Amino acid sequence: MNVLGSPDPDFMGKEEITLFSDSVGKWIDEHAPLEKVQQWIADSSVPRQLWNDAGEAGLLGLSLPEED
Repeated sequence: MNVLGSPDPDFMGKEEITLFSDSVGKWIDEHAPLEKVQQWIADSSVPRQLWNDAGEAGLLGLSLPEED
């Protein structure tokens, strides 16, 4: 079980999940530190560039199959 209480995906082994989690955590630390997130909440807005960066990092559409 992960932090949200949902089961781990069948397509990823425990080691893969750990590596993925670590990678996403580092990305968030770099691109969305707490002080920025607090400001975005206060502004009720998240910069478009964050979404662009998340997409470039492969963090959007994770449940969709890869294109060939």
